Amino acid sequence: MSGRRRVGTVALGLVAALVAAVPWLARWGELPATVATHFSWSGTADGSLPRALAALVSAGPALAGAAALVVLGARPRTRTTAGWAGLVAGLAALFAVLSAAVVSVNAGLDDWHEAELAGWSVPLALAALVGAMALATWLVRGDARPDDEGSTPGTGGRPVVALADGEVAAWAGRATSRWALPLATLGVLGAVGTWLSGAPAWAALPLLLVAAACAPFGSVRVTAGRAGVRVVAGPGWPHVEVPLDRIASAEAIDLRPSAWGGWGYRGSRKLFGKAAWVLRGGEALRLDLVDGTVFAVTVDGAAGAAALLEGLRSRA
Repeated sequence: MSGRRRVGTVALGLVAALVAAVPWLARWGELPATVATHFSWSGTADGSLPRALAALVSAGPALAGAAALVVLGARPRTRTTAGWAGLVAGLAALFAVLSAAVVSVNAGLDDWHEAELAGWSVPLALAALVGAMALATWLVRGDARPDDEGSTPGTGGRPVVALADGEVAAWAGRATSRWALPLATLGVLGAVGTWLSGAPAWAALPLLLVAAACAPFGSVRVTAGRAGVRVVAGPGWPHVEVPLDRIASAEAIDLRPSAWGGWGYRGSRKLFGKAAWVLRGGEALRLDLVDGTVFAVTVDGAAGAAALLEGLRSRA
């Protein structure tokens, strides 16, 4: 990353840290011993914490995000790094604004029950989230190289496992994602932090939706045998099944997410003629089906699955 972009990333983290921490330092003496930190849908205070703990809970996530931005800014330029930087910056900005809002509504009060959440705080926090996310992604991405591009088929002939009549064989493998579970965890932590920071309950909903969308793609389990191929997400759902008699050919490929639309479950065999379950770049099992559609899934040891499927097809 160029020096100018690295300085910009560090500056973004510093701004988030200052917005989160300076109000607490500047108005510490004006805050009651117990600070309102949670508010109802109408904005009235319905939860509190001791002043020191309230400061830690409110400003802590933004300070941690600022530190993470400094680390991400120093990493190699990749789209993955840019994505992480955008997420961290957005959350840091969100918590920074909410932290400042908590100070604003509590300063000068004798009793935390008198606090009322300002109408500007949540919209401003959400705007800060979106703006910081976009800015950090641009700063880190720059002319970043792609993590993965293209899709390289396996070379040479397709290996085949020779099976005798009546012989039973099966294969099982799995793959894990470096992004899904961390994103799901950040989503849950962000939702909890949002709630503790005093925002209305609905403000945590987008973060919970992010967590729910990412959780099924933390890992995938693939089995191959005489019944065909079964792909199951880590939690047990969703899943995909492809019967053996629908498979025209199977091979191991070097899958690049950008060639399949990104990460997660991409495409549709019914609508677009191809689909892929993508958790990472690299080794994957590709199935060409008899109806002309294609399905691929990233899995370790895909060559073994492909060879077994070809052997089962040959015997059938």
